[in-house]
Amino acid sequence: EELATAFDRQRRRQILLWIAAGFIAMTLAVVWWLWLYASCPGPLTDSGQIVYLQPHSSFRQINKTLRRARVISDDPRFTVLARVLGVANHLKAGEYRFAAHIAPYDALDKIRRGKTVNRAFTIAEGLNLRQAARIMAQAGLGDIKTISALLRDPVLDRKSTRLNSSHTDISRMPSSA
Repeated sequence: EELATAFDRQRRRQILLWIAAGFIAMTLAVVWWLWLYASCPGPLTDSGQIVYLQPHSSFRQINKTLRRARVISDDPRFTVLARVLGVANHLKAGEYRFAAHIAPYDALDKIRRGKTVNRAFTIAEGLNLRQAARIMAQAGLGDIKTISALLRDPVLDRKSTRLNSSHTDISRMPSSA
């Protein structure tokens, strides 16, 4: 009887070890499957594709916009990757330029960090805000009313000649679709 009990304990221990080994193997397989997707080149063939992500967009909307622009493929692993990395709710609006065949991980990282397109332009010294707003509107950065409001915003750095689209709410940005 004592021998049978020792045998049962050893058998249970072996079963638990096999279950643990199976769980570890499955976990490693899922991690490999996800990383393989995350690091492989994406479907985008046009170098310099510009995509505009609207302010207050949900992750689902961002995913759809990126698929339409062919930055990523229609693959559920993109959603899984964003959720696992914890970035799905931390993606920033703005105008982004994506290189050809950008990997899904790199696209997510760019949007999470807010690495938007920067547009540089010069406004001659001595112009008033209305004249500056007109120049910016003619450059396609938005309507005069919105730009005027932004130029009066004390948060905007007046010494900078660079306007980063992720930090503004300019209404007329180029569309990607």
